Amino acid sequence: MRGKLICIIGIDGAGKTTLVRETVQRLRDQGIRAVGVYGKTLPVISRLLMAAGRRVFLRKQDIWQDYTNYARQKKSVMRSPLLTRIYEAAVWFDYLPQAFVKIVVRLSLGATVVCDRYLFDVVIGDLAVHSRHDDQHMWRSLAAGLRVLPQPDLVFLIDLPEEVAIQRKNDVPHIEYLRERRQLYLRLGKQVPLFKLDGQAKPEELVGEIARRIASPVRREGNDRG
Repeated sequence: MRGKLICIIGIDGAGKTTLVRETVQRLRDQGIRAVGVYGKTLPVISRLLMAAGRRVFLRKQDIWQDYTNYARQKKSVMRSPLLTRIYEAAVWFDYLPQAFVKIVVRLSLGATVVCDRYLFDVVIGDLAVHSRHDDQHMWRSLAAGLRVLPQPDLVFLIDLPEEVAIQRKNDVPHIEYLRERRQLYLRLGKQVPLFKLDGQAKPEELVGEIARRIASPVRREGNDRG
């Protein structure tokens, strides 16, 4: 019998990893066979392409010294439909097999999988921010992925201001890096059934809310801001 798939998504610094770990422990304490999974997979082909692209097209740009100019130049390069298609194919070739092993196999064995990042994060963080995706393209990419991978039972977007998130992370090049991604998550939340939770709340409060929703899930037909 297929287990439940619970996804916790959001920008870097939102506290996803902590919430996944503590949620899994809470579920286990309740006698539920739960497992935490880090849903971001290892980029192989896409990393090689990105490295080649930086050497060829962005060799004069430094993401740490001038993030704004770096991002602008990168998106300019990715205006090429051919480059975009090649890069997107590489992302999917990297992601889908690894996601199957990490997530689908465990679900098929009946486990409740609590996933730190999932397909939504791939579409936003690996595709949309690089390729000037409009919303329609982003939704198409998401729908294509969900035709292959399992539909989540519950999705929790942990949202917090980028000014707070950047204080929690020392490996983020610029606040604009977080701001761009946060806006995409918020737009996603208007289209995808999910629960949006306040990332500035105490972790134990968030874990309690997540565990309560898992115990008595009510699927959302739109954004929930509670």
